[in-house]
Amino acid sequence: MELNEQESADYFAEYFHSVYSAQPPRLSVEDAGQAGGAGGRGARAPHRAERRPRCPPRWPASRPRPPPAPTACCLLDDIKLFLEIRSEEDAIRLQQDIDRVVAWGCDNKLEFNGSKCVQMTFSRAREPLRHQYTLGGGALARVSSVRDLGVKFTSTLSFSDHIVNICKGAFKTLGFVLRSCQDFTDILTVKALYNALVRSKLESNAVIWAPHEIKYNLMLERMVGYSKIEVRRDLALTKMVFMVFRGWLCNPTVLESIGLAVPAGGCGLRRRAGRLLAAPTARTNLLHEAPVTRAIRLINKASERTDILTCSLGEFVKNSVVIMDNAAYHSTQIDRKPTMSSLKIHMQEWLTRKNVPFNESARKCDLMNLINQ
Repeated sequence: MELNEQESADYFAEYFHSVYSAQPPRLSVEDAGQAGGAGGRGARAPHRAERRPRCPPRWPASRPRPPPAPTACCLLDDIKLFLEIRSEEDAIRLQQDIDRVVAWGCDNKLEFNGSKCVQMTFSRAREPLRHQYTLGGGALARVSSVRDLGVKFTSTLSFSDHIVNICKGAFKTLGFVLRSCQDFTDILTVKALYNALVRSKLESNAVIWAPHEIKYNLMLERMVGYSKIEVRRDLALTKMVFMVFRGWLCNPTVLESIGLAVPAGGCGLRRRAGRLLAAPTARTNLLHEAPVTRAIRLINKASERTDILTCSLGEFVKNSVVIMDNAAYHSTQIDRKPTMSSLKIHMQEWLTRKNVPFNESARKCDLMNLINQ
């Protein structure tokens, strides 16, 4: 079906109007079948971005291609409903939201496959509140782990199983690369294959599952021999939070957890505190090593080297790498204070640079007392 310029403009206007309207538009299968006729083209499965509903759900109503028969319908790709459950009333509210989504799908000729829908509770409590949810009259299956966008989520939000699985897959791929590159003489080619096939597995969605335990860090680091992959994971995490903080990336959930360190009671912050963002007080290791908490600490360290409110993304990344890699030449103090193990001449030179008077015949213990003053 060919459209002229005016009809195309009308379809775009209808699309934007449907997105910002209060009620979701209804897709008429009969009208689509009449428009297609006997010689109409086959129905096309909508793209992932087109199939994902808004919240509250609003179906993007750009007019689809006419299906070959009036019985054709469009199916949703995926949708997730979640709510913090503290009581039975919260569970009932979540069930009502599920019923509303099912009713909305029925009104728009969208069917949900109950066999592919599951329920999962994320909690570290010994006996969390569990409620049997239903979808269209059928009970939803309860699972303890689920794989979503390549990441394995468990009910305790522990990614140990996911890390073990990706290490096994990366090790198998590494063996394939080594066997295939035995006769290669160009090391750059081997490195390119390693980065594309092996390291990409170890860094995919690392912002979500990046570990803080030494055991799993060593498990990941043994797969990399020429660079520290932990630095790359922390850099990706800090870069994402920095872009959200500067407004270059839209993520309201992460933005809510970022706050400026404002003095309490009208008292100024101590100079040695040197923090720009307020890190949440962690009572457990889980919160202390949470992704956003780690990113806030790293951003505060980077703010000591550059102004993160005005710097560019490249400048921020450059200063962040210097802090994260913890190299000796980056951590060495420029004018280091002498100790008792230092030579006497080094103590005298340090006192001279600091314009501190001393006696040339003084002993090391006397010079050390002047240094400590």
